[in-house]
Amino acid sequence: MRPPVNSSAVHIFQTLRLVCAAEAPLNHAEISRRANLPSTTVYRALGTLEESQYVQRSQTSFGYEAGIAPQLLIWTLLKRFPLATAGLPFLSRLSELSGETVSLCGRLGWYGVRLSVIYGGNDIYRRDRIGEIALLHADLSSRGIFAFLSDLDIERYRRFVLRHHEAHARDLDRPALRREVQAARKLGYLSAGPQSSDNAASLAIPIRFADGNAIASIVLSGSPVVGAESVLPASWREICDQMSTLLRDGGTEMTSPFAHLDPDDIVLKVPPAGR
Repeated sequence: MRPPVNSSAVHIFQTLRLVCAAEAPLNHAEISRRANLPSTTVYRALGTLEESQYVQRSQTSFGYEAGIAPQLLIWTLLKRFPLATAGLPFLSRLSELSGETVSLCGRLGWYGVRLSVIYGGNDIYRRDRIGEIALLHADLSSRGIFAFLSDLDIERYRRFVLRHHEAHARDLDRPALRREVQAARKLGYLSAGPQSSDNAASLAIPIRFADGNAIASIVLSGSPVVGAESVLPASWREICDQMSTLLRDGGTEMTSPFAHLDPDDIVLKVPPAGR
């Protein structure tokens, strides 16, 4: 006989998933609407989660955001990636030179995961969050890896996306993506182009093995736009080259604890297409 389902536990986990997946803090009414749960149920769930530090009240709004407990769980996982710790000195130097937020995206199967972040003095929004996961072609940080895959791996990746993330597959055929990959291979980095009125952009610089394949990328958010005929500042390039050397010297131990797995066997949940 199947044991009865604890509805309170179901509602608590449902509430926790909503809060942790949201891009901005959610208030009580929004959680109730999205979860289709009564207000009293949401109040009880939030009370339990807040007491156990799985959620906390936002300091900038009336909503709730992830607390210290899920952040510690994420840190426990990311600590298994040697690059998450080894890369911090390089990220710090880049952030000091540029004044911008600098993050490291590592490869996990056919996905990119944000392993570490150093927030720059120019960043007031704190957009980049540790533990964010995206398909390799889905955002700038992971495309810093995607663009430097071999053509054979890109075809394998296409088949994987069609099989497991069909809603994202149409983006692979965008002419803009093909042009971006071609330009990245020529220049050695990707640029997102101007993102705001102050002519700022984000750059993704691959961290590569000797054979040219990227296992990670360094992203500078809000960096000055680098034109198609320009090159990265020599000091930035030197730091990234030093990190690539560290990766090569460390061998497979410096990549991912999951590098021995077939990437086709790793299937993760990602944000909906178009977000």
